Amino acid sequence: MNKKIIFVLFLVVLLVITSFNIYDFQVSSNEDLQAEIQQLQHENKTISEENNKLKRLLKQKEPVEVQTQYNPLLKQISTFVKVAFVHSKETYPERKKQAEKIMSDELRNIFFPTDTYKGDTRTGVNDVQVFIEASTLTNDHATVLVRLKHTLYSLENEQKQVSPVFIEIHAQRQNELWIVTDFTEI
Repeated sequence: MNKKIIFVLFLVVLLVITSFNIYDFQVSSNEDLQAEIQQLQHENKTISEENNKLKRLLKQKEPVEVQTQYNPLLKQISTFVKVAFVHSKETYPERKKQAEKIMSDELRNIFFPTDTYKGDTRTGVNDVQVFIEASTLTNDHATVLVRLKHTLYSLENEQKQVSPVFIEIHAQRQNELWIVTDFTEI
């Protein structure tokens, strides 16, 4: 009988150890699975956020919309440069009238404070380069960089002075037209 008890005890101990090992394996396996699930959920969330960000970016930069805004803005900026930086007595009234369509009242008062041009100089521009950041064109505001050569002709002593000019121009879209609201020389 002694052998039977030892044998049964041995079987019970073996069964308990085996049960414990199986339980431990399942718990550790379950923890590993939970950790892997959390990692996959985190990766899924990250990818989803990136996907949404790319969708928003794509909506902002629709090529057709950018192109439809680029050409009118380029035209307005080019006109602004000619109207604001090309001065002569003959074209003053015409340029003042054009200024009403392309620049804010504040800028118009700066460039065209009187009804007639009373200066004794004539100015011109050449080598105009316009740089427009395409990503801002889907908004109602744009910042444009312009590089040009500004030529000043003195009518009194017929001297000519050429200087490079870099300008940062701010434009605002109002009623489907780009209006220059401010500029700074860089």
